[in-house]
Amino acid sequence: MATTQETSADLVVVGAGPAGLSTAVFGASEGLDTIVLEHRHVGGQSASSSQIENYYGFPDGISGSELAERGRAQAERFGVRIAQAQARALRSEGERRVVETADGRRFVAPAVVLACGLAPRPLGVPGEPCEDVFYGAHASVYDRFSGTPVVVVGAANSAGQAAMKLSETCEVSLVVRGGGLSDAMSAYLSEQVLRNARIAIRRHAAITRFVTKSGRLLRVETTTGVIPAGACFVFIGSAPDTSWCSSACMTDERGYLRINAQYETSLPGVFAVGDVHENSRGRIAAAVGEGSIAVAFVQEYLAELRSVHVRRDAAMAEARLP
Repeated sequence: MATTQETSADLVVVGAGPAGLSTAVFGASEGLDTIVLEHRHVGGQSASSSQIENYYGFPDGISGSELAERGRAQAERFGVRIAQAQARALRSEGERRVVETADGRRFVAPAVVLACGLAPRPLGVPGEPCEDVFYGAHASVYDRFSGTPVVVVGAANSAGQAAMKLSETCEVSLVVRGGGLSDAMSAYLSEQVLRNARIAIRRHAAITRFVTKSGRLLRVETTTGVIPAGACFVFIGSAPDTSWCSSACMTDERGYLRINAQYETSLPGVFAVGDVHENSRGRIAAAVGEGSIAVAFVQEYLAELRSVHVRRDAAMAEARLP
């Protein structure tokens, strides 16, 4: 019988987006043996951003993929171990917190930080799935459709960034449900989109069908008309990736993790940062900041555990005295 592989650390971080990587960097820099688990790609949803222009310290902007790789390099420089693994269960075994993965491994630590972010949400219309329909696609995919008319769905920053990048080589139709761009899109970005002659905004529209042939996209049918397109990029929001841990930690009715002022979930020693918790701001800078703050609370939690051990050991030693 095969033995389950168990890996121990001081801190296990689930998710390698901006929140997870920043948690790992700050944790490892403070001396915590840190492991990060990620089953998609380093950088999370932000890695799909072609150009992030409002992140502190990058006046000329930076792509999400480059920011992610810089975060990875910094984490690894501090000794963080990054494992390709999909979390499937969260368990409490005394003072140990155990993350079990889809491939049967166990990652064990006294503290866990959940930074598992959001899972892409499909549209749920006829024609899905299709190899030319992407959900939160990495910017490297865009080059495959140079010179092809494309559709972008959504009205927040990720959709605006995708539309701007794709417009460099494509005619873009931006499909939005409302009468304009969302309040979730930064003002600087919405102004760029509105000024861009290669982006046509299809207002009060929703996708009703993807028309395909031999698995390839031909056109997109919407409530306001038909759009010829060789690809469609969907940025309509996502659902929190918490189904695997909701039996261990309380969530709200939407599936977001409930946390206290110290970013701790209902399970002591398990914290949550970034898009996965109920108070998320949905901004990269906020996610990075939460990672650094959460580490301070993790350290307080670990210090209290050590204090409990010291008091317990002292009590046991005193009890053994004649």
